[in-house]
Amino acid sequence: MRPEKLNLLGFTLAELDSVCMDGTEQLIKLLHERSGSSTSKVRNDLSKTIDEDLIERLLITCQGDIKLRDRIKPYVHLLRTDPWGYPLVYPAGAFMVIGSSNRRETGTHYTPKSLTEAIVAETLTPLTYFGPVEGSACKEWTLKTPAELLDLKICDPAMGVWSLFSTGLSLVSRSSRRGLGSSRNQGKDYKCRWKRS
Repeated sequence: MRPEKLNLLGFTLAELDSVCMDGTEQLIKLLHERSGSSTSKVRNDLSKTIDEDLIERLLITCQGDIKLRDRIKPYVHLLRTDPWGYPLVYPAGAFMVIGSSNRRETGTHYTPKSLTEAIVAETLTPLTYFGPVEGSACKEWTLKTPAELLDLKICDPAMGVWSLFSTGLSLVSRSSRRGLGSSRNQGKDYKCRWKRS
């Protein structure tokens, strides 16, 4: 649905058809209650005439299924559209990507600190020490030089709130300081697990 105050991710076509059997007023009531849109706006959208261009775009959205297009057509002015003006209709089981200012509505979550640290440690330990790749025991690992550590290129593939990047940067920074403080770069204070300080 397209209302500005969207409180619901979507309606199923079966649900709309079922409520519509109870009458247009019941449909308007449902759409008003669950979308946050005014009853007059819902009523106006349901009664608008549908131009041929929109009907054609809806048919394309329905992948040429005329029966499906005809079932959706009464609700077409209630549907959101993509940037090219095609109505957004999702088949059963599809994932929907929508914009929202509320993180809970979009299913967004933060990566837990414990998971971020584990991912960064597994990824960067072989890059910061000589030994892990070779299969050496933890006691035999030697820290790479600060110059080698500072030459690492780190990319956060999630491109989110930088949790992986900042944790990785913190790990490399600590390793560099440790390397500067040790004449032979032995890294003896390493305990096989990175701990955030």
